[in-house]
Amino acid sequence: MHDDKLKKAMGFWSSGEIIIAKFFAGLWLHKNNFDFDLFDAASTLDSHNRSIITEWLSDPFWP
Repeated sequence: MHDDKLKKAMGFWSSGEIIIAKFFAGLWLHKNNFDFDLFDAASTLDSHNRSIITEWLSDPFWP
């Protein structure tokens, strides 16, 4: 049910916001329900948002 609400909200966000939301949703849910794509993230995100992902990759944790 929350997946549908998040997908609906993503319709109003920038591509970068969508990618970051997919990343954090995957961490939170422990699943890739929103089709997070690392290559898309690497080629689309600015350096600050890429660093969020790269820092997590170097020291991963799950909520």
